[in-house]
Amino acid sequence: MNILRTIRLACALIIFQSGFLSAQQDTAMVFFPVSSDQIDKENSAYLQNQISNIPYHRIESVMVLGYCDDTGSEIRNTELSELRAQALYEALLNHDISSELFREIQGQGSIPIENLSGDITAKRQENRKAIAVFNLAPEAVEIVEVMEVKSPKMIRDSVRVGDKIKLEKVIFVGGKREIVMSSAKAIQTLVDELRERPELHIRIEGHVCCTPPNTDGVELGTKKKNLSELRAKSVYDLLISRGIEAERLEFVGMKGDYPLGGDPALDRRVEIVISKGAEPKKD
Repeated sequence: MNILRTIRLACALIIFQSGFLSAQQDTAMVFFPVSSDQIDKENSAYLQNQISNIPYHRIESVMVLGYCDDTGSEIRNTELSELRAQALYEALLNHDISSELFREIQGQGSIPIENLSGDITAKRQENRKAIAVFNLAPEAVEIVEVMEVKSPKMIRDSVRVGDKIKLEKVIFVGGKREIVMSSAKAIQTLVDELRERPELHIRIEGHVCCTPPNTDGVELGTKKKNLSELRAKSVYDLLISRGIEAERLEFVGMKGDYPLGGDPALDRRVEIVISKGAEPKKD
């Protein structure tokens, strides 16, 4: 068994044991030469083999994470890990995976080697990688009978100051502030309900996943670490453009400081908090 094959199996085992995968997820990964962000022919073929087994029709979202070994400076490792994530993202686009499916494209910097015994060169090679995590829809089942059910309100009649409402169907282009077209209905629902409740004021909170404490995600367009704030502002700007008064709104980026736990996709979210115009929360 060659060294690259051994590394791949080891990485797959680590991911599985850490609980990163579930029954509704799959992954693909590639490895890079020292200081490189280019996917070579061997890894391109390896990527092709991996994604050929992924059911495209079931992909709901994709997260891409890039990593480095621990030999460079912190600034260089952050930059290189972001470039590796971007390289895998572009490779997946070339395999006809829609850009609208990508929720995060993030560089994670270096992976430190905790145990210095054994083959350090092989361990560092193992850490020069990018991983794509595919969140998959459940297998289709036959529907015997469909009943029309009225969707519950996004903002409940009994809402109180301090209540949080997760905008579950508002999603973004991976690594960017742009809201995808499929989110239009959810945004319009929020607009309609805010018009029905003109007394309510809200705070829009943006979140990202998979970052260290007190660290925001990188917006690929600007290369700045304020992705959570920009995503919250995107929702803020849309609401204003549709007639919601600016004085009723505020926005803030929460970075990656409030993970929900479990599926990382759940942490890439926008929430609204009722800030004024309703009864206070009961103790």
